[in-house]
This record gives sequence, structure tokens and C-alpha cells, in this order.
Amino acid sequence: MNHEQIKAALQEAELTLSNIAEAAGCGLANVSGVSRRKVTSKRIALAISAALQKEVSEVFPDIPSYSEPSGLTKEQRVALAKKRMQEAGLIDLAS
Repeated sequence: MNHEQIKAALQEAELTLSNIAEAAGCGLANVSGVSRRKVTSKRIALAISAALQKEVSEVFPDIPSYSEPSGLTKEQRVALAKKRMQEAGLIDLAS
């Protein structure tokens, strides 16, 4: 779906991009940017898709990364970074 199609579908659902921004705790410019494909944010793309009650792949078929599994959590990435730094002798986790 392009930006205008997203806006029209939201209007049919009695929602706006501003509603999504407020619900997602981000700015309208970010939501609009994702809708216009000027900004990438999987979290916002998922919020737009959820508001439309559609799969993210239906709303953003041109951005496959939005449909891919998220992978590691932030905590897992931090733990992995610490482990690799320790293995490289850069930090001592015992201290």
C-alpha cells in the first residue's frame, strides 16, 4: 500500500496517522515518514499494520525486512557483545 492508500484505509477505520503516533508514543513525522517510505521503522510499520488489521507484508510488501523475525532482543545483543569483548580480553566480567 502506498501512503495515500494507507491514509484512506485508516480513514475507513476511523483512524489517522496522528492516532497511531500517539498510541505508539512517537511523533507524527515518524509515522508519516514510514508511511511515505522516507523513514524505516519496523515498530512503526507494525503499528500501522495493526491499526489497519492487516499483516505488515500486506501494507509494506516492498520492505521485506518488516516481515522478518526480529532476531535477538536488546538484552541478548548486549550479552553477546559483552561475551565477545571478554573473549577478546577487552573486559573482565568478574570485576
